[in-house]
Amino acid sequence: MTVILAGLPPAGGYVSLIKAVFMLVLVTPWLMILPWIHHDVARVRGSQWQWSLTIICTGGIGVLVWLLLPAYFIGMAVYVVLVAAVVAGYVVWRDARVGPGDKLISVIRARGFVLSGKGVKVDVIQHVKIYDDRNVQIPPPDPESASVLECETYNSVQEFLVNMLTRRASEADISPGSQQAAVVRFIVDGVLSVQPSMSLIESDILIQAIKAMSGLDTEERRRPQEGLLSIDFAGNQLEIGVTTTGSTGGQRMQFRAMHEALRTRIDELGMTETILKGVRAMSNRDSGLIIVSGRIGSGVTSTLYSILRAMDAYTKSLATLESKTSADIENVSQTVYGDPKNLPKALTAVIRRDPDVIMVDACPDTQTAELIANTAANKLVVLGIGAVDAFTALALWLKACDPAIDGMANLHGVLCQLLIRNLCPACRQPYRPDPQMLAKANLTSSQIERFYRAPDPGRVNENGDPIICPSCQGTGYIGRTGVFELLEITDEIRRLIADKAQLAQIKAACRKNNMHYLQENAIEKVIDGLTSIQEVIRVTQQGKKKKKQ
Repeated sequence: MTVILAGLPPAGGYVSLIKAVFMLVLVTPWLMILPWIHHDVARVRGSQWQWSLTIICTGGIGVLVWLLLPAYFIGMAVYVVLVAAVVAGYVVWRDARVGPGDKLISVIRARGFVLSGKGVKVDVIQHVKIYDDRNVQIPPPDPESASVLECETYNSVQEFLVNMLTRRASEADISPGSQQAAVVRFIVDGVLSVQPSMSLIESDILIQAIKAMSGLDTEERRRPQEGLLSIDFAGNQLEIGVTTTGSTGGQRMQFRAMHEALRTRIDELGMTETILKGVRAMSNRDSGLIIVSGRIGSGVTSTLYSILRAMDAYTKSLATLESKTSADIENVSQTVYGDPKNLPKALTAVIRRDPDVIMVDACPDTQTAELIANTAANKLVVLGIGAVDAFTALALWLKACDPAIDGMANLHGVLCQLLIRNLCPACRQPYRPDPQMLAKANLTSSQIERFYRAPDPGRVNENGDPIICPSCQGTGYIGRTGVFELLEITDEIRRLIADKAQLAQIKAACRKNNMHYLQENAIEKVIDGLTSIQEVIRVTQQGKKKKKQ
């Protein structure tokens, strides 16, 4: 018995504390890698559950083998080989799917780490103050306590927003492109401007950060979401609308600077004195219909709002019906109807409240047209219609009315507009226009001494460096103005339409009434040096293409 007891191991010899601690040290990296791979797989558009399950099972098998093998160090070697193999396999797999800038070693370096693994402090740069969707200021991260990734992400958001606003972009878009890169586009003065691309990983980090600031769900990557953030920029607090969508290619984020969306003073829209006087006279009447038309993005909403704001909201009851409000108008009752199918019902409800003036942003069907025509008999109605010119807008209105003659009874006029870019006064260049071109515009060289145009974008100084105007960022244009035409409805126009006259006859009658077309009013701005003939051709040609389509 004594011999048997002497052969047993001493108490406490079944478990080695040193070996257990050593095992825990080697298992910890595997547990830390798991969540990183889970999130990284989503960024490179892989299957999260497949890779997570692979890493878990491989590590688990390694730990089990380590525990069951009698030889401790052989079991440890099996565990290390299994985990290292699966992690190496993931790295090879992910790096094959991304561009050079997104390779794992590039990502590690981009986050401020050297190969030794020591952290590098990143300075936080705050160009502008950012406010979330509740208008609460978002404080910059503390470099002493925040991670390198948090600091760099904040700097990236700052850089993107400042770049967008400095370039005067009214809209911006970050979307997945080819070659594992995200395409960045700005809309500056209505013109598309492609910016330097960024890697999909960089764009994903940027989008996730802005989603959090805008009050959006960062876990939702597919369903469309809308949010809002504000920025203190150049002494003004500006609102930026944010929209996100997702696809198999990655996330897409669109921005819209709300301050660029609207102008609200009617005398700042760009109307000639004659047209401005005519619009004011129509809007001062107690009843009737005014149609405001234009292509998408031509500023029709700004004009509709401007006409309302020119009215006395304290002596008149003003109401609007809009599919989506673009701005809040003080002392105006604004109704959002959403789906166009809801417009007739919403319009009927607004009419029952008996306002003096009603603004309607669209006329999608005959039922709506009938309500508007009847209401215009004793109230003033301002209607928005999408069209390339005033005559097209009139034809669309008459087509919606049944019978068409009812739509003419209380119609005062049809206003149509487009937007053209203003030449930058700091860098515009004068030149003598071509006599043949002047002849096509019914102008003579004796009338015109000079036109202006944007400078050559390829200009360089004596050192060969590009010359970029600081005012317009090298585009040659800064801001936009409206070009308008006003078709005033006279008794003669009503008679011609009732008699189903040809368009040429109607245009001749409008000419007798001193109507100037869009192109003619645009040429006047060219003569005044506000814009270029190249810009007028660009915008009017766009209108012709859309009309053909």
